[in-house]
Amino acid sequence: MNPENPAFKNFAEQQKIRILKNFFQEFKTLTTERRDDKKRHESIINHIQQSQRKRLMKEYFTVLNTHYQEEKNKANRSKLHSIFYSWKLFAKERSLLKKYLKESNIDEEYAYTPHANRKRNDEDLRMTVSSMHFSGLSSAMSNYQHENFFTSPVNFDSKDFKF
Repeated sequence: MNPENPAFKNFAEQQKIRILKNFFQEFKTLTTERRDDKKRHESIINHIQQSQRKRLMKEYFTVLNTHYQEEKNKANRSKLHSIFYSWKLFAKERSLLKKYLKESNIDEEYAYTPHANRKRNDEDLRMTVSSMHFSGLSSAMSNYQHENFFTSPVNFDSKDFKF
């Protein structure tokens, strides 16, 4: 074959064109596959990121809810503690008042009525300070045992109360 032959030149040109067409066709196929792979990888990455965001948000709100519940429980415990402490003081005051009224020979119901002071003044129940015996009263008050658990919280300690 003669390279100067026009048929050979035409064949060589056609061969070059065919090779270039095949090359560009293969290049187009590879770039299309690569673009599709890139889109698929981006989709996978987006899915992973969304699931991580959802998991983190769920975890965040779980922790936030737990913290809120703990603070709410603390507030409730504080309220209960103050209520029980007030109840304990009231019961102690009431038992001491009962003891005092018993030692003073005053009827308990009579002492709690609003007009009791008026009746006492009318009856002129005045005692002199010298006739009062305070030593027995103070020692009895310090060693006094409560009679009823429900009216006086002897065994109640708010520190031992668990919520």
